[in-house]
Amino acid sequence: MDRGISGAKERRPQLDRLIADAHKRKFEVIVVWKFDRFARSVSHLLRALENFRALGIEFVSLSEQIDTSTQTGMMIFTVLAQWRNWSAALLRSGCELACETPAQRASG
Repeated sequence: MDRGISGAKERRPQLDRLIADAHKRKFEVIVVWKFDRFARSVSHLLRALENFRALGIEFVSLSEQIDTSTQTGMMIFTVLAQWRNWSAALLRSGCELACETPAQRASG
């Protein structure tokens, strides 16, 4: 666990260590509490999953009950990851709109 380091960062000391250990095949499965604790970016998360699968390592999220060793688990993971990405983008656009002044909204 990288304490005090955002999950939005793709390079984190403990994550880098986990990936190095994965390449050494020190384990067969990665278990997380929530997959957004592993990575916030859908593209980063999916790239990591593809790399882990290529190494024969599965990914399990306990709170979402997703196990990528199953076809159903992989499909559910992909849908949930995209939904979270969509909802974050929607929230950002709402915040950007709320930060505009009435004059900015009127002009454009």
